Amino acid sequence: MNKIIVTGCLGRDAELKVLPSGKNVLEFSIAVNSGSGDNRKPSWWKAKLFGDRAAKLVKHFVKGTKLMIEGVPELREYEAKDGSKRISPEIFMGDFEFIGGKGSESSPVAPADVGADDSSVPF
Repeated sequence: MNKIIVTGCLGRDAELKVLPSGKNVLEFSIAVNSGSGDNRKPSWWKAKLFGDRAAKLVKHFVKGTKLMIEGVPELREYEAKDGSKRISPEIFMGDFEFIGGKGSESSPVAPADVGADDSSVPF
């Protein structure tokens, strides 16, 4: 099994959904910066958390929150509106940690700290 750990900022508030099976799923996008200086740019990952923790965490996973998440990576293929094939990187989250010290979940970091907003994310 593959495992990935990324650190970044949420690009929008997380969304809580309930599957037909009744299972909760929390979905959010996270920007992970790479490079430095003028070459610094974010890579966007879609992340999902399944189960009871999803409903408990939705109010804390808001735009700008800095997180370190750990999970299983997956590359999902989809067809864009123009008919081209695209790949979306996803993480099925297992564990996480708020970053930024005490109170970081209630004091989110401004989206400008990410380097971009998620308006360019294809999902």
